[in-house]
Amino acid sequence: MYEVIVLRPGYASWTGPATQKAGGTITLLRGRYNVIVDTGNPCDRPILVKALASESLRLRDIHYVVCTHGHSDHVGNNSLFPKATFIVSYDISRGDQYTFHNFQKQGPYRIDDDVEIIYTPGHTKQDISVLVRTRRGIVAVTGDLFESEKDLTDDQLWHQFSEYQEEQQESRRKILDVADYVVPGHGDIFEVAGVSRHDGKTGARKESDLGAFFLRYSAEIARCIERFETFWSAVNESRVLAWLKQFPEREGKAAALKLLSHVEFYGPRMVTELLQKLHMLLPKGYSGLYVVGHGPPAKSGVHLLYEYRLANKLPEAGVVEIANLHAILTDPGLERKAIVFLDDIIGTGSEAARFVHDVNVGAPGAAEALRKCDKYLIALVGTEWGIANVAKQNMFRDVIVARRLLESDKAFSPKGAVFEYEDERLSARRMVEAVGSQLYPRNPKKPDGPGPLGYGDCELLVVFYYNTPNNTLPILWKDGVVDGAPWMPLFPRREG
Repeated sequence: MYEVIVLRPGYASWTGPATQKAGGTITLLRGRYNVIVDTGNPCDRPILVKALASESLRLRDIHYVVCTHGHSDHVGNNSLFPKATFIVSYDISRGDQYTFHNFQKQGPYRIDDDVEIIYTPGHTKQDISVLVRTRRGIVAVTGDLFESEKDLTDDQLWHQFSEYQEEQQESRRKILDVADYVVPGHGDIFEVAGVSRHDGKTGARKESDLGAFFLRYSAEIARCIERFETFWSAVNESRVLAWLKQFPEREGKAAALKLLSHVEFYGPRMVTELLQKLHMLLPKGYSGLYVVGHGPPAKSGVHLLYEYRLANKLPEAGVVEIANLHAILTDPGLERKAIVFLDDIIGTGSEAARFVHDVNVGAPGAAEALRKCDKYLIALVGTEWGIANVAKQNMFRDVIVARRLLESDKAFSPKGAVFEYEDERLSARRMVEAVGSQLYPRNPKKPDGPGPLGYGDCELLVVFYYNTPNNTLPILWKDGVVDGAPWMPLFPRREG
């Protein structure tokens, strides 16, 4: 572990109109390596040298210099440390040798297990902060992400210098979630005392290990976020941390992160490729194909029709919205054609049975017209048990899916890849069921309906960039109240 020593607290005060006297905080991290975070103004040289001497350190004893951003009151004495490795924004250099680390895309940069540098934009676009594990807890050295402790209650103190206020607000929230102490850019170290760390009745501080958890798993969190960039609702570091914070203790958070890491995310490019694959798998030899959105008009199958037509460069006439299905049933050449029902996922298979039944009884002659032609059900993703359930109904000539999910693809399958150890798997399942039973309780009269492990208890980990199926674990997509507190889903489901 490290010791965090503020060599010189920063300061800032207005001395006249548009005139300020200011100096950046200079911080020393002592542990396996000696690290300086921000080097102050050029005029701070004697202060910095004297402060290091008081710690029995020479200039050549400093291994790393980290600058939270490029303003002159934070980089003014970098030249004092020619032997150090410098991390300044995206640049990592030693002497005249440079490498480039894009924090936004590549995630955190780890000096060792106890010191990590993370992306915290807002004050400038390329701001970074340092997270340090100490015996007192997690310390965040943030530069001007926080001006001083005073700006916790006076937003104007940081708003006036912020280039990107919304991003800075997100970054500040993330730091307050994970840190026990903050070293700000223009003030002394202060203890985090946010609402999330206190009991509203007694004011007693609650222990939180989210900071230590983040320090350990931040690289994995960053990899997850990169995968989910195209989801319709923003999935960023702050939101992932807020979701993880809802789970109990470090073991619960670790289990939730494992589930998140195994989510099958289907972005726009993957969906296009699967739609093309489905079209190639369809049988040839018919005089024509009608492609119809499967399910009610508000469901994803109908919304996919446009993407299907574009992906396969089809004429608009052959791609039919569900509202127009009965119009094609009067086609005199229907017997030589096929109707293809398109959906994004086949979960339990029960929706296919309901849908075709509704079509059959929806208009006079519909059932007879449908019997005259071959019908196919195609989907981006389908479970083997759902496909089997549809096949037993004898409604379709064939059921074709681009990605078939097996029993081993279930989140808590003993044969699955999510959990390595049996006790870990069972513990995680109990936790998810406890939360899911409050978010999406099972209806005893509908055993194949809603359930704490997803619709039909399918235990899926499937998310499309435009929506989340209800067969996926409800902890990922369902909002509600759990143990009296609001539950924030990471991939909220669009209904209707």
